[in-house]
Amino acid sequence: MSRPIATFGNSSSLASEQVFQNLKRNQEHYSWVGRLGSQAVCSLAEAVGVGVHFNTLVPLDAQTTIKYGVLESSSLERDLRHWTHLYIAGRMHKPVTPLVEAPKSLAEAEVINRHNALATALVLLPPTFTEEDLLRTLVGLSYRGDVRLAVGAEDPHKVGRIVAGSWEALAAMYMPLLQSERYRSLLGLEVVGETAGGRRGGTLWRQAKDPEAQVAVLQQLPAGLLHEMATKLGFHLPLEHLYAGEDTQREVVAAVMRTGRPQRLAADSLAAIVRRSSMYQAASGLLAAGGGKAVTYVAAKVGKALRPVVSAASQQAAQAQAQVAAGVQRAQEGHALHCPHRGVHVTDLRRYNMALQPQLLKRNGPVQGKLARDIQELAMVTAPCP
Repeated sequence: MSRPIATFGNSSSLASEQVFQNLKRNQEHYSWVGRLGSQAVCSLAEAVGVGVHFNTLVPLDAQTTIKYGVLESSSLERDLRHWTHLYIAGRMHKPVTPLVEAPKSLAEAEVINRHNALATALVLLPPTFTEEDLLRTLVGLSYRGDVRLAVGAEDPHKVGRIVAGSWEALAAMYMPLLQSERYRSLLGLEVVGETAGGRRGGTLWRQAKDPEAQVAVLQQLPAGLLHEMATKLGFHLPLEHLYAGEDTQREVVAAVMRTGRPQRLAADSLAAIVRRSSMYQAASGLLAAGGGKAVTYVAAKVGKALRPVVSAASQQAAQAQAQVAAGVQRAQEGHALHCPHRGVHVTDLRRYNMALQPQLLKRNGPVQGKLARDIQELAMVTAPCP
């Protein structure tokens, strides 16, 4: 686990069919969830996570370990265009390597996602900033509020490492946009000098921060971020009403300006989206990975400090896995199942599996409160045993 894990993503117009085919070829990549079928895998990703199912710790060869995810193309495009979850969209703020040519609609959504990121970064940045400040802000957008950072399960210096290691690729993604007439006319962007020493990324830029300029750049923000900002101000609106050019969008932007703190409101709203998505995806990932893989993956993330906790979780996960295996055998024999954790009769294997997993989640990390209750609702258990 000392080597980095390569991450692959695959979008499909029908994710459940792709998972179905992959289950036939690579059943060993899936945990207990795979036993329930492709529809259950995708439903779990949608209901508990943010629409993407990852198979983790998959050995590609003796030297390479990967994780790969599958999600609906429509969900991916929606996230890229509007930041409904800012999960895959956030990953794509950084350089990625396409393995196949993207369809036209997806390629357009990728460009929109970059414009969304640049507009958000400009809202968050002060009137004068360096190119390094800009790239750090752009890379850091999808880590603001991330629960993995809060619990020590992510490298706190990751943003700096990504910027340093991907400088040229990041500059190629964003500097042409920054230098375009679109942002020069909106914000009066201009180069005003260099920082002392002539270091890389030391070019100084200046943007207007007068009310007119702030309104202009706020109107460039993605609908999902504006929706979160509107919610914080007490508005409850459909996402579609906040698309660019809508009257409601202009009214919300005006309300944001009246607070006198548009930058702070944007930062807090961004963190709220990332926090929520990272919590739900963490829960979905733990459920999908199963006991052994989940514990191994978490142990690699949190390091030595949490090894005793992970060890205890591993034992609990192993017990749950054994109970699931016994349930599978009994189900095949046509008998009803008894769930010792919930004290109920469960005649549907899918319900039995879903009922076990929340017991693990409630004992570990930040996955508590409403999230735990949401997961428990999926258990769908029947009446108590007589």
